[in-house]
Parts: sequence; C-alpha cells; structure tokens
Amino acid sequence: MSLCDRCGRPFCRSCLQVVEEAGRGVALCSDCLPKFEAEKARAKLAARRRIIKAIAVIAIIIGSLITYRMFTYTEPIGSAVRNWPPARNMEGVSIIVTPEDPRKMSIENLTEYVSKRGKPGDFVSVVITFYEVAHVKFKGATLQPFTKRITIKATWYSCGRPPINPFFSGGVSATPEVLTVFLGRLQPGRYIIKVEKFYGGDISWVIREGKTYPVYEHPYREERSGTSTLYLWIG
Repeated sequence: MSLCDRCGRPFCRSCLQVVEEAGRGVALCSDCLPKFEAEKARAKLAARRRIIKAIAVIAIIIGSLITYRMFTYTEPIGSAVRNWPPARNMEGVSIIVTPEDPRKMSIENLTEYVSKRGKPGDFVSVVITFYEVAHVKFKGATLQPFTKRITIKATWYSCGRPPINPFFSGGVSATPEVLTVFLGRLQPGRYIIKVEKFYGGDISWVIREGKTYPVYEHPYREERSGTSTLYLWIG
C-alpha cells in the first residue's frame, strides 16, 4: 500500500501514477491525476500567454519606434540666395516651379512661374520677401520624406545703432530683403511647405581691413515672428 501525495489516501501501488512536479516525482491517485494535469495545462497556457503578451509589447515598442522615426526623420534640402535679381519683384511667400534650375535660365521676372502644381522633373523654389528689415539669414531647409513636409527657416534683423567706435559703419538702412530658396526636384506627391520666420534683434556692421562683419545685438536673441504654410502638388 502507498499513499497519494495529493489527497493522502491509501492505494495499492498499481493504482498510483508517478508524475513529475516541481522537479521531483510524486504519486497521484486516479482522482488527483486529472486535477494535476488540468493545473499543468493551465500553467502552460498562462506561460504561453505571458510569452505572447511580451512579444506583443516588444512588437508594439519596435513598431512605435519605427513609426516615430518615419514621422520625425528629416534630411537637409536646398540652398538659398539673398536678393537674387529675378526675384526682386516678388511679394510675400511664393512657390516657383520651373522646367529646370532657374539659375541656369534666362529669367528677368519670376512672377510668371508662380504655381502650386508641378510635374515630375520640375525644379521647385520658394521666394520669401521681408519688408523693412536690415538683413536676412537663411537658417536652412529640411524635408520629411514620409509626410512630405518641407520646413524653411530664416532669421531677419532690424536696423541697430552702431556703438560709438571709429571702426563701425553708419546705421543700416531698413530695406526689403528677398530670400530665394532653391529646393530642387521633388518626388511626386502632395507637399506641405512651412516657412518659419525668426527675429534676431538689431544688427550693425563693423569694417576692418576693408572687410565688413555683422555685429548682432547682445545678448543674441531669436524669436519666432511668423509662419506661412503653402501647398504643392507634384504629379
């Protein structure tokens, strides 16, 4: 006679079945064995669910990181020229679409190329006009390939009084400044072009050894002064 390790009742040896539990062998009767197997099955199912949940959490995290990367990845694009002669008659913020790089074309006035639509292979530029400012500096442009968002940043400066110094030039006259940003050829799709303007304070100029250097307001500041949003379709 032997005892069931679960219920403690006596049974003959042939009525008990030895199974492994927690790394050791235990003898179970015909009543306790189904309960043991059911508990074992539930434990396996719970472990499997924990594994599936862990895999799902990891997949969600990786997917979120990939999505975040896709939506936040940007790359630099384009270059800019101040007061480019063909853009001198432009006003406000405009998109220019030309069949090739406008710098290689014989163009006297860009107004005839203002458009919000273009074909694959067309060259895209953006003209930004600043009124009554002393100077404009191009801060760069970026393209978000997945969302097709283009962000252009530029800082403008007001006329500052130069310090009393024989090396400083006279005051800077506030005049219109035109910034032409050459973005290049874009892939087909609908683009959102955002132009962000920043105010950098006053500026003066110092002349040393025949060269002119900018002198910015101290401490240097940069405040957002305006935003323009344009839409472009290439296709």
